Amino acid sequence: MTGLSLGRYEQDQKCLQLLKELVPRTSRVAVMVNPDNPNYGSYLDLLRSTTNQLGVTLTRIDAHNEADLAQAFTLIRASGADAIFMVDDTALGGTSEVRKRIITWALGRRLPVASSSSRVARDGGLVSLGTDNSASIAAALACR
Repeated sequence: MTGLSLGRYEQDQKCLQLLKELVPRTSRVAVMVNPDNPNYGSYLDLLRSTTNQLGVTLTRIDAHNEADLAQAFTLIRASGADAIFMVDDTALGGTSEVRKRIITWALGRRLPVASSSSRVARDGGLVSLGTDNSASIAAALACR
């Protein structure tokens, strides 16, 4: 079984680096965060060292769930973001419909979407770097 030794924040930092390499003009990234998820309270602070090195400014965009997407889109547009980073959160990216709605909106505005959730790239986002949990579970079950 293969694995990834990076922690969640390290994966997100690396994914932001990949985004910058793929789209060098990226300077402002809207980070979609579910404020109900306690894991993301000081999330942007943990990414700052990497984003400072990359010359990227992060703007936190809070959205609890799909019902908040219209307001989130308005905030993203107002922030002047030139890319979107979706954190791997069940409420925001847990369903294909929500992911595709965000990605479709972003593509209509020529905004690349990156995420540490492998599902985002499968649904049309530009880049993902993270653990494919379904593949990991399948591999673990096959080893039984």
